[in-house]
Formats: sequence, C-alpha cells, structure tokens
Amino acid sequence: MKKYFWILLVLVADIVYSQCNTNFSVSVVAGTCASNASLVVKVPASSNCGGWFAQIVKTTGGFPVILNVPANGGDVVFNSLSAGSYNVSLSDGVTTVQYPSNPVSVTSSYVPMSFKTTSTAPTCRSDAPSYTPDGSLTVNISTGGIGPFKYDVVSSLGSQTFTTAGASSADRTHTFNGMNGGRLLP
Repeated sequence: MKKYFWILLVLVADIVYSQCNTNFSVSVVAGTCASNASLVVKVPASSNCGGWFAQIVKTTGGFPVILNVPANGGDVVFNSLSAGSYNVSLSDGVTTVQYPSNPVSVTSSYVPMSFKTTSTAPTCRSDAPSYTPDGSLTVNISTGGIGPFKYDVVSSLGSQTFTTAGASSADRTHTFNGMNGGRLLP
C-alpha cells in the first residue's frame, strides 16, 4: 500500500509541476500602416505546453486567430493586425485562461489616405480641326498615406504617370496637363 501511495504522489507531483505556466503577459508593437501592428503573448518558460494555444479575437467581431504555444513556453506573435481592441486567452481545449487586462488595445499611427480630384475639360472636341489636348486633371492627397506616391492616368488614348520623390506637402498634389477628352481616373 505504501508503494502505491508513493507512486501516486510522484505522479501527482509530476502532473502539477510539469503543467504549462499560464501566468502569461502581453505586449503590443504599434503599427505604422493599416495592418502591420503586432501583439505578443509571452508564456513563461515551462514544460508540457504542447497542445496549448494562444487566441485573439477583435472585440468588434470577427473570427478568432489561433497560434500554438511553443512546447517549452515562449513568445507567440500575432502579426499583421489592424488597430483595435482584442481579447487574449490561452487554452488547451479544456481549460481557458483569459488575460486579466482584456481587452488589449492595439494602436497604429497610420492615417487612411483621403484624396480629391479636380479637372478642366478640353476646350474643343478631339475631332475638331487644329485640336490641341488642353484638359487637365489635378489629384490632391489631403491626408494619410505614406509616400512616395505614384499617380497613373490610363485610358484608351494613352497614359500618363508621375511618381513623387517622397511624402512632403509638395508631393501630395500633381496636375496632369495636355489631357484628351474621354480619360478616366482608375
């Protein structure tokens, strides 16, 4: 009987001390584009983390994103995230441990691009005698985006392209001159 007691004690101790340590922490790397932020779930070094997974779910809805925890604990990195609030948890399919500071805020410095176009129609029809294409199209990126910017105007009559040097205020506006009638901005 004593022998069975010691075997049971060793098995219980082995189970208790070889469980995955679920006292995890979370850190965030802010994004600079629309969807390039990261959330890192840090699982302390421990044994027997096989079968455990980290899960994030955006609080505004969406599908859960699930990644496996390394067998001996370690970082689980969720990349390509958009700004927003996420609930974070660890689970082995039976036990789920919620992050105590849920929801986690993921941020980004990205500002969505907003642009406006204005145009001047050509003074004559393209089939008029002595026709000279004198229409224009101006594109202005008022906010957002990360330059350099490439502007393309393409039509069955040809194309015009302009690429800026950077993202300064001077690079946010470009006027295409010599436009024929019938061009479309893609």
